[in-house]
Amino acid sequence: KYLLQGELRKQIAAFAGERINESAKCVMRRILEIADDPNAKIDAIESGQLSKTTITKKIPQSARIGDYIVFDGISRNPSHEYIVDQYLQLLAEDEAKFIRKKDSTASYSVRYKELCQKMKQRKLETYLQEKYGSESVRIMRILTTKGKLDEKNIASFALMGQPETRKLVDQLFVGGFVELQEVPKVAERTPSRTFYLWYVDLNKCYRRMLSDVYRTLGNIHERRLYETAVRNGLIEKKERAEEMRNPDLLSDTDKDALYVFNGLLNKLDLAELRLVELEMLMADFV
Repeated sequence: KYLLQGELRKQIAAFAGERINESAKCVMRRILEIADDPNAKIDAIESGQLSKTTITKKIPQSARIGDYIVFDGISRNPSHEYIVDQYLQLLAEDEAKFIRKKDSTASYSVRYKELCQKMKQRKLETYLQEKYGSESVRIMRILTTKGKLDEKNIASFALMGQPETRKLVDQLFVGGFVELQEVPKVAERTPSRTFYLWYVDLNKCYRRMLSDVYRTLGNIHERRLYETAVRNGLIEKKERAEEMRNPDLLSDTDKDALYVFNGLLNKLDLAELRLVELEMLMADFV
């Protein structure tokens, strides 16, 4: 069972905005509102059928979704229905497959499982790019698409030198993001007579990434406790000033220190929120 929560729906809509544009985000958000109750559990991996007419009525003309698209060969003022239809086509044809059109009908469905797998893969790629660089993402995509490959073929597909490829693959292996399979050419197992094939287990990658998320959340919690503890006197002084309704109890230095402290807490809260959103996606759809 998958729990399509309000926050996760927001992530799906944002993913559409990232891949296409802001109007696609608006259209996808409306589709999700029609498709399911935000707190409903669904057994199916796909929503029910949604008619194009229902979707079009849900999107107000005031949303101005046509502002982000160029129309060739038609009037400069295409109808609202036409614009919605164009976005439905974009969402259906995008690599992420946000929606699926039912054969020969004007109805669509949301393929939750496939869509969230695409979102997870995108999050993984972003994580790897930040940690190992863009070339690591290229290698991961090649292994995900091609399957098991030896180092020479990886380098060839990635248009990289073998030394650089070997270094990156080793880093990904140590990090737990690629796996190695040894295939002996003959019954006798010797390094010179063995194929070494690299491959990706995406579910294992997601669990590894989720483990990092939990560890980072723990670090944020510890940092918040530490920063609060070292300012305990200042916080008590602030609370006394609030109770007595006398802001003059706080000096300018105190106020500056509180401003810095609140800014730090806001940064920690924002980082925590982003990680919780990531955890929701990874944990609910692993």
